[in-house]
Amino acid sequence: MEKFSKTRYFATTILFAALFFLFGLYVGNHNRPEIDKVTSVSGKETQVMTQADFSPFWKVWNTINEKYSTAAKITDQDRIYGAISGLVGSLNDPYSVFFTPDEAKSFKDEIAGNFDGIGMEVGMKEKILTVIAPLKDTPAYKADIKSGDKILKIDKTITTGLGIEEAIKLIRGPKGTTVTLTIFREGNQQPKEIKIVRDTINLPTLDTELRKDGIFVIKLYSFSANSANLFRQAMKQFVDSGSDKLLLDLRGNPGG
Repeated sequence: MEKFSKTRYFATTILFAALFFLFGLYVGNHNRPEIDKVTSVSGKETQVMTQADFSPFWKVWNTINEKYSTAAKITDQDRIYGAISGLVGSLNDPYSVFFTPDEAKSFKDEIAGNFDGIGMEVGMKEKILTVIAPLKDTPAYKADIKSGDKILKIDKTITTGLGIEEAIKLIRGPKGTTVTLTIFREGNQQPKEIKIVRDTINLPTLDTELRKDGIFVIKLYSFSANSANLFRQAMKQFVDSGSDKLLLDLRGNPGG
């Protein structure tokens, strides 16, 4: 009997020790910095000179892993890209946008000279997707899209809350396909639908003209990768023309 009591005593002691050990692990893990619970993110040791508290970011990261039902379908890299987009978005600057590698390639292709789409520059004005300018002789230009037109829908997708890059992806598409834009134009009482057939857009960049009144005109339609070289050539034409009057026409230039 005495031997049995000692055995039970030791077993109880070991059980309590194990419970205290597990409790200690739980408390230690619970109080650990959230970033230390992330084991698969490289670069977290990078030094950044800021007093900002990043613990809420890592807490949300871990909460997503623990409680979001389809968290495994979203890659860690996509989450990082989303966080960077939010960081740039905090600037509240419509001209500051983060590009993922795929979006960056698309942008480079565009400014290099051509892409499939309808040919217009869009931006956010008062949180509404708005046409900045249609490019000359493109499907958008021929469909009478105007600067300042508000795009309410792209096909069946309402643009409220839609980012610029998402909107551009919906507007663009293979040559020969059709996109329907629901447009509201100042001065009109009702929105109207405009169907536009996509085409290969060769970015119009520059035209020159020596007018009858002796003024040499350079019309710069957009800024692209080859704009600087074309402008140099235009300035040489101006010098060769013998004119001493130069007019630089930037009307409708959406930037670049």
